[in-house]
Amino acid sequence: MPDKTKDKEYRGVEYRLFPGSRAKARKLSGLAGACRFVWNHFLARNKEDHDQAKESGGKKPSVSFSLQESRQDEATRQVAREQA
Repeated sequence: MPDKTKDKEYRGVEYRLFPGSRAKARKLSGLAGACRFVWNHFLARNKEDHDQAKESGGKKPSVSFSLQESRQDEATRQVAREQA
């Protein structure tokens, strides 16, 4: 089986921000932390879905943002019902 990774090119982009004040730096740091939290949350969720599909021999789950949003809405409703 040929190695397909040789045909792919991986790129990374780095940004450096100069906020100008400590207050702006704290806000940017908080925003970056929130973004990391959301990214890691959905990354873990997708990994769980793929692992579950792999174990059951089922079809790989969709990674559509609209499906992710509807799943998040359902999870939010579930938590609200449990707390009521």
